[in-house]
Amino acid sequence: MKITNRDFKLFGKKKKKQPFPSLEALKLVSFVTGTALAVNKALREKLKNQQLALHKKKQDQSEEIAIILAGFVGGLLAGSISALLLTPESGQDLRKRIAGYFENGHGHTPVKNVTKKAKKQAANAEKKINGNS
Repeated sequence: MKITNRDFKLFGKKKKKQPFPSLEALKLVSFVTGTALAVNKALREKLKNQQLALHKKKQDQSEEIAIILAGFVGGLLAGSISALLLTPESGQDLRKRIAGYFENGHGHTPVKNVTKKAKKQAANAEKKINGNS
């Protein structure tokens, strides 16, 4: 590339200031502003989608918990109803039989006797440990 005197003359001269920005400057500002607006819109859309996904995930978790609880309560109800319907004796007889296990045993050791025996054995063991045999 050959440099001439004309190039030096243009280099030293100052350009006149224009009262309004040039068309190229306006195009550049418009491009930057449009790009910023597009990026802002895309970010807002992405944030909205993430919020919706998080809300859906929380809703799915709460639905899962509700299903588990409903299954547990349903199983509890079905078990208690089937126990009442399939019991071979009346409710009064069943209550007497259950109470009998705790009062007179029906072939089992009464609860009162078991607790007394356990307390006595614990006291004896404590005496042996302390040396008061």
